[in-house]
Formats: sequence, C-alpha cells, structure tokens
Amino acid sequence: MKDSFFALLEDWGASLRFFLRTLSTLFLGGGRAWRFRIPLVLDQIRRTGVMSVPIVLLVAGLTGMILVLQTAYQLARFGQVELVASLVGVSVTRELGPLMTAIIVAGRVGAAFTAELGTMNVNREILAAETMAVDPVDFLVVPRFLALGITLPCLTTLANIAAILFAMIAGYGMYDIPYDTFLRVARQWIQTKDILHGIVKSFFFGLLITHVSCYTAFSLKGGASSVGIATMKAVVAGIVGILATDVIFTAVLG
Repeated sequence: MKDSFFALLEDWGASLRFFLRTLSTLFLGGGRAWRFRIPLVLDQIRRTGVMSVPIVLLVAGLTGMILVLQTAYQLARFGQVELVASLVGVSVTRELGPLMTAIIVAGRVGAAFTAELGTMNVNREILAAETMAVDPVDFLVVPRFLALGITLPCLTTLANIAAILFAMIAGYGMYDIPYDTFLRVARQWIQTKDILHGIVKSFFFGLLITHVSCYTAFSLKGGASSVGIATMKAVVAGIVGILATDVIFTAVLG
C-alpha cells in the first residue's frame, strides 16, 4: 500500500515535469521552431478537428433530441412546453456541449495520440530522434498540444449549434413548438457567459487530453502488447480528468 502511494506520487511528479517541459518547449522554442511547427500543427488540426466533425455533430444532435424527448412531456403538463428551449440551450452551451465533445475527442483523438506515439516509443523512434539532437517534444507533442487547444473549442461550438438545431426539430415534430418560438426562448435564456464558460473549459480539456495521451505514450515501457494497455489507460485517465476539471470549473465559475 505504501509502495503504491509513493509510486503514484512519483508518476504525478513525472507527469508534471513532462507538462512543464512541454510548456517550456512551446514558449522558448524560438522563431526558427515555428517554421517547422506550423505545417505540423495544421496537419494535426485536420486530423483532430476536421475529421472529428461528423461524429461530434451526430452525437450532439442526438443528445439535443433526447433532451427534448425526456423533458418536454413534463413541461407540457404545466402548459410550458416551450421552456424546453431554455433547458436545452443553457445545459448544452454551459455543460453538455463541452463535456460531451471532450469525451468524444478523448476516445477518438486521445487514443490515436497514445497509440501512435506509443508505437514510436516501442520502436525506439523517439530515442533515435533524441540521439540525432531532435527534441521529440517539440516535433511530436507541441503540435498536438496546440492543435487540440484550437480545435476542441471549435468542435464544442459546432456541437452546441447541432444540439440546439436537432432539439428544435424534435420540438416541432413531437410537440408542435414553432421554430421561431424555440429560438426566441433559447436566446432569452442563453447568456454570453454561458457560451464563454463552455469555450474556456473546452480549451483546457483539449490541453488535458493531449498531455495525458502524450505523457502515457512517452512513459510507455515494454513491447508492442503494452501499447494497447497504455491506450486504454490514457483514455480512462483522460475522461476522469475531464470530469474532475469540469467539477473544478463549475465550483469556481458557478
């Protein structure tokens, strides 16, 4: 038990050192590094952001419809069925949109990061880069760090729009809520701070997913069979970290 506790502390310390190394590489890399980073960042934006759009829109849209189907019939009993628009709008923009998008990305992109970099680690490609005086953090971690920090807030915004639009369609089809009424009620209840709250959380979720995935891959030990285990651990740790971070943000920002 005692050994496990100290091992956990040691792992947390190594994770913190890796995070600080990533930040120092990002901000102290100099202008020359950016000439190589920009193409890498753009490629990662395409892979992590553009290619994630379909699944994010699908899941967000279905979630919006489920919210309507689960809550509108209760509000209809009190003659306030149009208020479902306020419930969907606020809950999606403030909590469900960023949280749901981050979990999807953690499963799709985070797993890909860990598997790809973990395979490189097992094949000694990362060690070979260090031998040739090439910083693997600069060329492998930083572009992913920047890309996911950019794409996750954008994906969250798209998820919010999709959830509200699909909820509006469900509200009209199931409860005859006019589109203009749905949008008017949603605009009345959704505040700018709700949207900004979700966007800010998404940014930090993106950094968290990248850090957990890359650190797990870089600290991987063993053969090819350990890549699958490391990927599973990275996804689980990423999702737990997202939920814990969301609790902190909700407690601090309200």
